[in-house]
Amino acid sequence: MTLHVIGINHKTTPVSLRERLAIPAEAMATVLTHLLTHSRLQEAVIISTCNRFEIYTAGESDICLAKWLADLQNINISEIGQHAYHYKDSAAIRHLTRVASGLDSMILGEPQIFGQIKQAFQLSEKAGAIGPCFQQLFPAIFTLCKQIRNETDIGRYPISTAYTVLKIADEKTNLRQSSVLFIGAGDIIRLAAMHFAKAHCQNRIIANRSLENAKKIADAINAKAITIEEIPNVLADCDIIVTATASPLPILKKCMLETAMQLRQNKPMLLLDLAVPRDIEPEAAKINHITLYNIDDLQKSSEKNLIERQRAAIEAEAMIDIEVQKIICELRIADASHIIREFREFVHTIRDEELTDALNALKNGKEPAVIMAALAHNLTNKTLHHPTIKLRQAAYDGHADVLKAAKKLLVKKESQKVN
Repeated sequence: MTLHVIGINHKTTPVSLRERLAIPAEAMATVLTHLLTHSRLQEAVIISTCNRFEIYTAGESDICLAKWLADLQNINISEIGQHAYHYKDSAAIRHLTRVASGLDSMILGEPQIFGQIKQAFQLSEKAGAIGPCFQQLFPAIFTLCKQIRNETDIGRYPISTAYTVLKIADEKTNLRQSSVLFIGAGDIIRLAAMHFAKAHCQNRIIANRSLENAKKIADAINAKAITIEEIPNVLADCDIIVTATASPLPILKKCMLETAMQLRQNKPMLLLDLAVPRDIEPEAAKINHITLYNIDDLQKSSEKNLIERQRAAIEAEAMIDIEVQKIICELRIADASHIIREFREFVHTIRDEELTDALNALKNGKEPAVIMAALAHNLTNKTLHHPTIKLRQAAYDGHADVLKAAKKLLVKKESQKVN
């Protein structure tokens, strides 16, 4: 089975292109179905997060994935081509392991990507895009990533995107005297809200399209829950805004923020936009006394624990080198299992036919010794007939590699005892 991954991430691609490639979870099944029905590919998983977009496939690749993606999202293929990376087979497996373990993340070692990949895998399962290869590969990688986190210090020094947001806010504002508005109800917002609550910021508001989902986070941190439609009513009172939704269009427009700043009498406001596509119009950064960070800006934030995480990452990379080879070997065995199964079925069919003939001969009173000799002769000839023809053809065609492999598979050394 041939494996491929094509992707872009925060290292290779600006947010302006990443947000145009993003696929919301509710559309993923339709996209996966389109990919598999318009190609000979058998399996696919698409990872679409703020920092990366990657397509993992298994099977015969008869299409250009970059072109398919460009056509799907109405983007010029040259825009994707100049930023995309591509890995195949063992390199694809190693890349997926590094991504899932946080070694390829914007913030080294962050654990959120692991959950995002598991969710992508589950979405593919529901869409019927998972077959025997990925059913074996992804769980094996999930197990390896847990092992890496347990056996190295990469999990001891995690600094997530949510925590980085808190650090920036702490540097730019007086948290204890600040009112914070969180827009969204996903993992990043939930974690960020928890960090801010522990920092004892003055007021906390959770806004989401679903008031019920907003209340789930709000109740846990003693915050107020509102709907997104109510945001204009509280915007002027907020000193810090953290947003991370899956909205395809900006939620906070420049004109809304200009109105809020007038009501605030130009009191400074910090905006932290973690969404892709972006939740805040980029032009908002031009408003006086507003400081706007997007997801790419977080990469510029330095971390005190970076050295320790890098040391742990070296250990993790060594584990990956060893364990990925084991995963590859297991996949090769699984890939060959159908050949072994078909060959055994072929031999069993011959056995059953010859055994039936032998038993009938015994019933008809033929000599047992003659029947046994005929059974052995027929079993040997019929089992070896097809391989013999193929070996002769390989010799005729000059396929020395086939003959060499056959000798290794079929011919026992004199020192090996036949059981």
